[in-house]
Amino acid sequence: FFGRVPLLGSIINLAVVPLAGWVLVGGLALSLGAPLWAEGAAAMGKAVALGVQAMTGLARWASELPLCSINLGGLGLLSGGALALAYLACSQWTRGWRIRALFLCGAAVLGVISYARWVEGSEPLRITVLDVGQGDAAVISQGGGTVLLDSGMRNSEMDYGESVVLPFLRSQGVQSLDALILSHPHADHCGGALALCREMPVDVLLVGNCAGADAQFLELEALAQEKEIPIIQLEPGDSIGLGETTWRVLESGGRRREGNEASLILELGYRQYRALFTGDAGFETEEELRRQGALEDVDWLKVGHHGSKYSTGESFLEAVRP
Repeated sequence: FFGRVPLLGSIINLAVVPLAGWVLVGGLALSLGAPLWAEGAAAMGKAVALGVQAMTGLARWASELPLCSINLGGLGLLSGGALALAYLACSQWTRGWRIRALFLCGAAVLGVISYARWVEGSEPLRITVLDVGQGDAAVISQGGGTVLLDSGMRNSEMDYGESVVLPFLRSQGVQSLDALILSHPHADHCGGALALCREMPVDVLLVGNCAGADAQFLELEALAQEKEIPIIQLEPGDSIGLGETTWRVLESGGRRREGNEASLILELGYRQYRALFTGDAGFETEEELRRQGALEDVDWLKVGHHGSKYSTGESFLEAVRP
């Protein structure tokens, strides 16, 4: 699942599968018996609930054990092809040593090319926008380096950092983040970052104006200090180089007290390509940047505030022309 191999899965299933069978039978009995005997159904419902709690508790406990699972990452086309050819070379259905040798040679060639590309770090720029509900999370990778801009939200029902962002990063073979950038300290942008900083090494945390930060951001800040993750507050005019990419800070909310208008506005440059990230900034910030002449044509635009009607105005679009 998402590039991870569960080393303890078979052992844990020895306990979980019987529990799942009990829950299934109990649930069916509950649905059939409820109209006939309410008291008995209530008792059965409690028993089924205990079974579900036991299953989830056991799975959660096992997931925290050392070496519960290992991260293999996602297979690219070249490495996947190399494994497929190696499998065919060893398969009992492959006849003749010449064919086996041909498959092995092909696997070796693809493996060497895949390894050389990985060492060279020649991966082009890739921007992946993740579905994290009413929130933001974008993964920017280039040349073997990875930056995460915002991390989705975390609430009582869902932690998008743990359930979406982290599994995606692992599926891509990402072992650490070169930078975690938070556009502003609201829960729908920074809530998922706590799980990421707990589970994955992060080189640096880049933020803007943190006035009026949510409780979740303060919790993240405390964890970053505990793990000795540097926290750097960006200012307009700052420029950060990561691999072949350059991040230019157009706005950091420093002149504003708090709120969506305090979002980081970042321009990402890669060779001749330009992408613009505007956080939750609205018309006020957009117009100020336009008057300052800070905007230029871009190839790609992340619209402001999840597509709100109070962001990404016509004059702003005319200035950036994505």
